[in-house]
Amino acid sequence: PILSQLMMVNGEPEKPVRNLRFYGLAFEATNPGGSAISFTYANRCELVDSEVRGTGNAAIQLLKGCYLNRVLNNTIQGADEGGIRISGDPHPVWADLIHGNVVSQNYVSDCGSISIHASNARDTVISHNEITNTRGRTPMQVGGWSNVEVAIEGGYRIFNNHIHHVQVGSDDSGAITTAGLTTDSIISGNLIHDVSPGFFNENVAFWFDNMSSGWTVMDNIYYSIKQSEMKLCACLLEDNIYEDNFLIETPKNE
Repeated sequence: PILSQLMMVNGEPEKPVRNLRFYGLAFEATNPGGSAISFTYANRCELVDSEVRGTGNAAIQLLKGCYLNRVLNNTIQGADEGGIRISGDPHPVWADLIHGNVVSQNYVSDCGSISIHASNARDTVISHNEITNTRGRTPMQVGGWSNVEVAIEGGYRIFNNHIHHVQVGSDDSGAITTAGLTTDSIISGNLIHDVSPGFFNENVAFWFDNMSSGWTVMDNIYYSIKQSEMKLCACLLEDNIYEDNFLIETPKNE
C-alpha cells in the first residue's frame, strides 16, 4: 500500500460538512496509522452499503465535531487497528462535541484492536451489528475509562448486536466492555457466544472495566462461554445495573 488514508471528510468548527452520503463503495489496502476513512466536523453524513478491506490501520473513524451521522450496512474485514471508532475529547468545547451518531447493521470480521469502539460521545446508537473472528483484545468497547467524575459520556444505546467466535488468542477481555462514568446508557438484547478462554485472566461475555459506573446491562443472552459470563475490574457492581441476563445451553440448531 502507498496510502494510509483513502477518504477524509473534513469540515470546520463553524462550517461542518453537511448531508454528504456515500453508497456502495469499496476501499482496500492502507498502511498503519490513522484510519482509512475519517469524518471530522461532519453533520448528517452517511456511509452505507460499502466495503472496507485489508487496511493496516482502523477502517472508519468519526472524530471531533461529528453529529447525527450514520454508518450503516457496511462490511469491514481485515482492519488491523480496529473496525469502527468514535472518539472525542472527554471535556470538549461545544463545536467539538460528538453526539447522535448511529452505527448499525454492519458486519465486522477479522479486525485487530477493538472491532467497534465508542468513547467520549453522547447519544450514540450501536445496534444490529455482527462482530466475529476478532484478532484484537476486545470485540466491542464503550466508554472512556479515564472519565471518573465529570465526563461527556452518556446516552449510549447498545442493543441487538451479535458477537460470536471472538477473543481467540486474547487474554483478560470482555466481548462487550464498558469503562468510565456514564449516564442514561443501556446495553440490552445482545447475543454473545463462542467466547474463547483467556490464558491467565478470564475472557468473559461482559466486562465492567476500569471505573465503570452508571451502566445498565440487561436482557442479554450468552452461550458457549468457556469461562465466566461477567466480571469487574476497578469498579463496583452496585454502581451499575446488571440484571435479567441469561447464560443458556448451546442451542441444537444455531
